[in-house]
Amino acid sequence: MLARPPIGLYYYTKTKNLNKSVMIFFISVFIFGGITITIKHISNKKHNEILLNSGIDIADKMSGEEFEKFLLVHFQKLGYKGDTTSKTNDYGADLVLTKDGEKIVVQAKRWSSRVGIEAVQQIIGAKAYYKADSCIVATNNYFTPNAINLASSSLVDLWDRSKLLEIMSKSNGRETAKEATNQIDISKRIICPKCGSEMLLKKGKYGSFYGCYKYPKCKFTKNII
Repeated sequence: MLARPPIGLYYYTKTKNLNKSVMIFFISVFIFGGITITIKHISNKKHNEILLNSGIDIADKMSGEEFEKFLLVHFQKLGYKGDTTSKTNDYGADLVLTKDGEKIVVQAKRWSSRVGIEAVQQIIGAKAYYKADSCIVATNNYFTPNAINLASSSLVDLWDRSKLLEIMSKSNGRETAKEATNQIDISKRIICPKCGSEMLLKKGKYGSFYGCYKYPKCKFTKNII
């Protein structure tokens, strides 16, 4: 019959094995957590690069939330810091940014039609709520005359489609300036008289011409004078 080990030695061995198991558990958790964070970081970085390199045609098809992230990565590329706001109770601001000691609130409008006066009114309220120094309404489209008039008198900066294309080009996206290069002069844009969208310079069988951005929904064309 084998002699039983001393009680002290038994508990010492059991405690040592338990401590070893606990240590292995925490090391495993630490390693797994680190791997998860690294994968998430790489995934976020890759997603941001995709957004940064997306053309205006891709932006037109984004959801509202995706368009907010799209704007955020371009702002960050231009030296701004900040993030998107919560999806509820945002008080009229989709982004809250800082740059050079100033706070800026931004409302993002990924719309298929012109942005009206309500968006300007909302960002004015957001500017007061967040105690911001300035405010911007940014859209992939254009603004109505009423929105432009209110913004002008209320010191609201409006970023329409042309301004957005300019910002996208400054961000050095590989495909972002594609539409801008198809226009003769971004500051002298031509608007389709039929649907109000932007006219783009295109090349056809018989030479260059202006075609509506919403083609094939709108097939209006204009010859180059």
